[in-house]
Amino acid sequence: MMSAFAQEESISISKNMRKGAVMRMKNGTFRLSQAPYGYYLDEKGILIVQQEESKIVQRIFGNFLSGMGIQEIAAELQKEHIPKLNGEPIWSYTGILYILTNERYIGDELFQKRYTTDTLPFQKKINRGQKKQYYAEDTHDPIISREVFRKAQELLKRKSERHGHQNNGQYTFTSLIVCDECGTNFCRRIAKNQRVLWTCRKHFKGKHLCSMESLNETEIQQCFLTLYKKLAENRQEILGSYLRQLEELKDKDFMAHPDAMELNRQIAGLLEQNHTLHRLRAKECIDSAFFIAQSNELSQKISNLKAELKQYRDLNEYADFIDNTRLILTILDSPMPVFSSSVFRNIVSRITVTHETLRFQLVNGLELEEERISGG
Repeated sequence: MMSAFAQEESISISKNMRKGAVMRMKNGTFRLSQAPYGYYLDEKGILIVQQEESKIVQRIFGNFLSGMGIQEIAAELQKEHIPKLNGEPIWSYTGILYILTNERYIGDELFQKRYTTDTLPFQKKINRGQKKQYYAEDTHDPIISREVFRKAQELLKRKSERHGHQNNGQYTFTSLIVCDECGTNFCRRIAKNQRVLWTCRKHFKGKHLCSMESLNETEIQQCFLTLYKKLAENRQEILGSYLRQLEELKDKDFMAHPDAMELNRQIAGLLEQNHTLHRLRAKECIDSAFFIAQSNELSQKISNLKAELKQYRDLNEYADFIDNTRLILTILDSPMPVFSSSVFRNIVSRITVTHETLRFQLVNGLELEEERISGG
């Protein structure tokens, strides 16, 4: 009985402590027991930026947005013997992904990502909706901007939608190569001489079904390297011009939409009212207090409508193509002397194989061709 009482008391104390912690989460005063990489805790439990580590966090986000894969980033940091939290240069895919998705680096905090079970033995578990979470903004100084963080989350989402988790065992070209002759996907196989080949599935079943010859994997890589070099050298002529065309199409499509036209009409009406207000004030027909109050109210309405207009503009069907074009332009800033799987999958969404060429469809909708290498 004494043991049962002690257990019940332990559970009661734990529940009370959790209630207190939840109350602090609600009002934003909860303090962490351990700082994430890039920060340290001061005597009041506030997260303070650790300058050297914060540079590594900024580098991780920068490298990821410029086209490096998560595993590549981890390998590079480990190769350079950059210490992590425990002082050891041990970086992993999971650790980099945790940094890329951690809202604390923009100065916010999501509380109760994990929770403790209510009964003995107490266990820490990942909160997958079992407990309510609390989000607090601007609780400490950020290391990266909200815009950079937003772009990183969008890129992670695009990668996930395109080819799933990077550790799922897929090969670089899995599901990306299509036969122009029969429309069938290519599959990977190992030839007798240990060469890696990509072959049309119908051709593999029988040459009478499709005459498309197999591709050596090194041929695909070399063609992409050639394409990358040409794009890098002519980025403004090709991608810069394409980006301007997309933006013009986006604006035309956006302005022609009835909802956008109505928002613009309302903004124009409010601007006219604002001009009238200024004229009345200049003629001293209204006093300063009335003028200031009305002017502030009109300015706020105009600001709200412009924000709504911007949000609608961002939903335009050309927005993704524009964002992806800008992403490619950013990636092209870095030279690529050897083939990089992560760079490839951030730029190319499909390869169509013909008897003479490889037709690369980029993630921004643009299609470019490279001649197949003889004897590849």
